[in-house]
Amino acid sequence: SEGSASPSPCTSRYAVEVYLDASKLVLFEKQADGNRHPTRSYAVATPAGDVEPPTGWGVITQIEFEPWWRPPENKNRRAKQKGRTLPDVMPPGAKNPMGPFKMHLSHGFAFRIHGNNDPKSIGRRVTNGCIRMRNDEGLELARILDVGTEVVIYEHAPPKVGQGAEAMAARP
Repeated sequence: SEGSASPSPCTSRYAVEVYLDASKLVLFEKQADGNRHPTRSYAVATPAGDVEPPTGWGVITQIEFEPWWRPPENKNRRAKQKGRTLPDVMPPGAKNPMGPFKMHLSHGFAFRIHGNNDPKSIGRRVTNGCIRMRNDEGLELARILDVGTEVVIYEHAPPKVGQGAEAMAARP
């Protein structure tokens, strides 16, 4: 579709890990020896406590820039409870909750990493299942990642050194 990256083999030079409880996304660069080196960490908004989050291994299946937004049923239901009506579809722009990019994930229907129109949400557990990023940081990330990039979502971040996790010391 227009604005989407074309599929590429699963040979991305990067991998992504998301730690839901820490509201953190970490970008890893794959090394020639098979190891991965953390290159950047981002604060993100993650699924709220009452939402069953996607976890485990998956890949980016599509990357879109300037995406349209179609409100999910649970979002429509919540809006109606508050006496509001959402549009059936919202074009790109400042009011669009997807922000300027959207990376589809293989973790299940409608799970994505995307931008936002509410910067206050970053660093908090407030989403309906998606991972939200700051628009500028997410655009930068979406431009360097490929379809097929590995994305692993964990409920908990690994323990820090000194908490019995010396073997994981190299990981953020």
